[in-house]
Amino acid sequence: MLSRDEIREQLEWNDPTTYFWKYSIPSADKIQFIGDLIAIVVFPPIAFVVLGIGSDHFSETLSFWFAILVFLLFLLWLGLTYYRVLFGTKHEKIEGEEFKGALAFTCAALLLFIISSPLFFADQFQGVGTSRNDWLWYYLENISSIGTFGILSHLGVQFSTITFSEWIGSFSLSLFRGLLALGLIQSVIKVYKEYFKKHSFYGTISEFFTLCQSMYDTGEIEVVLNGRVTDIEPPLKMNAKNFLKAFEE
Repeated sequence: MLSRDEIREQLEWNDPTTYFWKYSIPSADKIQFIGDLIAIVVFPPIAFVVLGIGSDHFSETLSFWFAILVFLLFLLWLGLTYYRVLFGTKHEKIEGEEFKGALAFTCAALLLFIISSPLFFADQFQGVGTSRNDWLWYYLENISSIGTFGILSHLGVQFSTITFSEWIGSFSLSLFRGLLALGLIQSVIKVYKEYFKKHSFYGTISEFFTLCQSMYDTGEIEVVLNGRVTDIEPPLKMNAKNFLKAFEE
């Protein structure tokens, strides 16, 4: 395995060459994988509690409107991230993949804080007590339903009595569930791929650097630089049907 100084000697940051990389975790640690999943799942409720504690020490009205402003900014960031993933440069796509799950979870935590506030159309929701625990149970109900693909909901398993009575309540809770599902799915896929899949990547040194920045545990990931990708001059253009015929026996 090359040391940091040896890597610097053999590779140049500004090298425009496209390389073929392979990377993986040689021996996937399932315990650490489960730990990362737990950390992902508990992030929104912890953020929700921290926001609630902060609002107890400041003006409730100020905290409420500040949360709305931050939520809108993060929601815009999430939208721009998906735009970059779909239509951006290679660097932008790599960076976007890193943040999709975390941004969705952050938006979900902020939205949960907003809709739990008595300043947010309190008459739209039923089954809500005076404690924030009611909303934490609501989060647990939704995350477990998403994690089991709705099986618990079909079995009638409920942790919360919160329901909505008007369209604003329906829309806000649906948006919360959507952000929660998006964050969970993107984060689980990202962690699973890092732990249990062998990857290949074509890109420059700076592009692979950007990719490595998005990885959870770089200390456990083994990277192999296999070679350079060279262009054919002039490029050979062909029809797929003719290509098949050329090698058919």
